[in-house]
Amino acid sequence: MAKFNEENKRRESTKRRYNGVHDAYSLVMEELGDLADAVSRQYVYEKIKEKTGLCVKTIAYVLNHTERE
Repeated sequence: MAKFNEENKRRESTKRRYNGVHDAYSLVMEELGDLADAVSRQYVYEKIKEKTGLCVKTIAYVLNHTERE
């Protein structure tokens, strides 16, 4: 059986994956610098997809509904 954290009921592997998405987002935004506000969300999601291998829908969920732990 999976080990859940009592605080938020997420598995450790899920937390690591979500944190990886948040880290990749920070890295992409840092690489873009001043252009970060000018590029589309889809472009940013595609860059994160290249780094993590997750689908765009999952990336969007993680960035819009979770926080880094």
